[in-house]
Amino acid sequence: MSIRKYTIINLAGSIIPMFVTLVTVPLYLKTLGDVRYGVLSLVWLILGYFGFMEMGLGKATANHLARLSEASDKERGVVFWSAFSVNAVLGTIAAIILWIIGSFLLTRVLKIPAEFQAESLAALPWMIATLPLALVSSVLNGALEGRNRFFTVNILQIASTIVFQVAPLVIAYIYSPSLSVVIPAAVLSRAFMNIPFLVACYSSVPLSRRPRFSREAVNSLLSYGGWVAVTGMIGPLLETIDRFLIGAILGAQAVTHYTLPYQLVTKARVIPSSLSRALFPKFSAAHHGDASHLAEDSFRLLVMIMTPIIILGIVLLKPFMIIWVGKDIATIASPLGEIFLFGIWANSLAYIPYSLLQGTGRPDIVAKFHTLEIGPFLALLWVSIHFFGLYGAAWAWTFRVLTDFIFLFRYSSMPNSSMKTMIIPAVMIISAIISLHNVANNIWPWHAAIGAFFVIWVGLWLIRLYKGSPLSKLFYKHKTASS
Repeated sequence: MSIRKYTIINLAGSIIPMFVTLVTVPLYLKTLGDVRYGVLSLVWLILGYFGFMEMGLGKATANHLARLSEASDKERGVVFWSAFSVNAVLGTIAAIILWIIGSFLLTRVLKIPAEFQAESLAALPWMIATLPLALVSSVLNGALEGRNRFFTVNILQIASTIVFQVAPLVIAYIYSPSLSVVIPAAVLSRAFMNIPFLVACYSSVPLSRRPRFSREAVNSLLSYGGWVAVTGMIGPLLETIDRFLIGAILGAQAVTHYTLPYQLVTKARVIPSSLSRALFPKFSAAHHGDASHLAEDSFRLLVMIMTPIIILGIVLLKPFMIIWVGKDIATIASPLGEIFLFGIWANSLAYIPYSLLQGTGRPDIVAKFHTLEIGPFLALLWVSIHFFGLYGAAWAWTFRVLTDFIFLFRYSSMPNSSMKTMIIPAVMIISAIISLHNVANNIWPWHAAIGAFFVIWVGLWLIRLYKGSPLSKLFYKHKTASS
């Protein structure tokens, strides 16, 4: 199957859950309220960070099963059950850690208002129970991707998102908006949706009824996943520490105002993520020169795709948020979203060198740099939040992802000529942010006029860049081994 088909499947499997989230967030805000929703966001952040204990075994499982495509069912089964067993144990350890420190996190570290602390603590056992489920689900997902079952993976992910988002909302509406009710409903939803993933693995790997475990397979999986695991530990911290600090310094309501635009604009990552998932096996199998050439073509294509999307997002963000969550929240949140969008543009382009480094056997470079980022980023965040509030946090995050992109590009050995294609798009995006920063209260005419100007500008730039380019053949030239 071609890169084009894999990318389209991955994209479709990501866009539908995004739509579900867009629909349910206003309903959650109306049903739970701003503060309770902010607390719920912090709870998911805590649980998400414990995913670092997955130790890269999801990706390692995908890699090993892909390399064992011609092996016996027994060999693939040993890899699967070894990874599944290790992650089940790691998930149990994570649950014990959360059981020990959970009360301290909820009552002392996070500024959860006193009236919501009791229901948060009541839901703690359910938070603990979700960790083993979350960790084994990464192996289930990795096994299906390793067997090139992208269609199955995405169908199940869509169903999981719908159940995970809708079931707690329905329970909250019918019974109670208390977190002691909403969180258990979410955990039970996740447990239920692990079942069809496991059934799919039984038919796709395929698996025998008797699980087989191998210490040799465990060592091989952990060896591959070692540096990936480091990135897996550091990555969630870099992605979530801003909201933890905002919660600790400014309170739960500020987390809501910050999280809403962040969650909205980061959905644009679905495009580079879908492409990089399709490219990763090609990078892994190709010679270094071929991989670099493919990365360069993919990078230029991504610049062409993401630039108009980001500019359109900047122009439409505030009008959309007014409709989505109301004028009061939109007035605070949309300027933050405009800042995030510039960072998302750079972060999206970083997916190509990131995948190239991991695919060509250098995940250590990614892990080492992410480790070095932690201290400076924490210091920058702390100072920025104290002096500039939410805007300081947004600019600190954007500066970090821009630095991250520059470093990954530099060490991926991609040609410098690719970087030149970013100059004009960067000017366009910054100009759009400045133009819309202080528009009049009657925003619709201003946004329409400025939007029309940038549509023309971007259109002319795309025509010039695309003319005579071989990029249109990218999705058709590079085929996977299975095609």
